[in-house]
Amino acid sequence: MTAQIRAVVQLEFTQNGGLARPAPSRSKSSQPESHQMISAPPLRLKPFDAADVPFFTSMATDPRVTKYVGDGRTWDQATIAEKTNNALRDAPLNELGVARWITAHRDDQPVGVFVSTRRESAVEIGYWVPPERWGQGIAGAMIDAGLEIIPRLFNTNILIAHVDPNNAASARVLTRRGFHTTVRENGLDRYIWQVGPFAGR
Repeated sequence: MTAQIRAVVQLEFTQNGGLARPAPSRSKSSQPESHQMISAPPLRLKPFDAADVPFFTSMATDPRVTKYVGDGRTWDQATIAEKTNNALRDAPLNELGVARWITAHRDDQPVGVFVSTRRESAVEIGYWVPPERWGQGIAGAMIDAGLEIIPRLFNTNILIAHVDPNNAASARVLTRRGFHTTVRENGLDRYIWQVGPFAGR
């Protein structure tokens, strides 16, 4: 049986993407992956902050997690610092490369990080989940929330994701939520999601 997880959205960003007062909680169910469901505690989402860096570092230095990220190698401390500092800086959301990350919590413990980055014609998304949390529907719940939050936050109607062709689980999570594969770039399949009819970009 698969746990059915809701992501309770408790965050709100300012015009520049900084943290504002928490918005009223809203829940959004993840896509069911089985006809037999058991309830699970909801995920609570908040903007990534400095206190989340050690949690992210534990995933970025775990070869089981980075196997399908980029070149498949674990990240060194310089790369981790560069990426997390970019996620923490309060830059305008129309700036290329600007990032906004969201940390998912369950029972006051971090269980995943959802990432989004401004690209030229879209916003790229991704997600990180520690191995001990795999198979619990956390990635899907974070994506469900991201599909609600990110287009409004960045004022965009196109999201993209890059997936290793061997990462069938990630491909399945995305396609179940309306992403379509388009081309292969640098060994990774490019997936696209957009509000309205699919344009096949």
